[in-house]
Amino acid sequence: MLIELKLSMDLLKFSKIRFEAIEKLLLDTYGKISISDVALDAIVKNLAFDKKNVMGRINFVLLHDFGNPQIDYQVPNSKIIQAFEYYKKA
Repeated sequence: MLIELKLSMDLLKFSKIRFEAIEKLLLDTYGKISISDVALDAIVKNLAFDKKNVMGRINFVLLHDFGNPQIDYQVPNSKIIQAFEYYKKA
């Protein structure tokens, strides 16, 4: 959830204030898992097999705001990796 919200903030201008509040809530409630570089590479490669993807392009459902989704938003691997790197440092 946090990765997709980060992508929503970066790509669709989801509210930074809302993002930070949700980030704090999720991390305080569930903690954070450690993701190695090897695991990150595997995650990105496996995203290609998601049912939402079309012709090898990775599609996400991102948020402009609560109740205002953007369906089938194509996100380049570089942005996905940036979002995961943010999470790893959070």
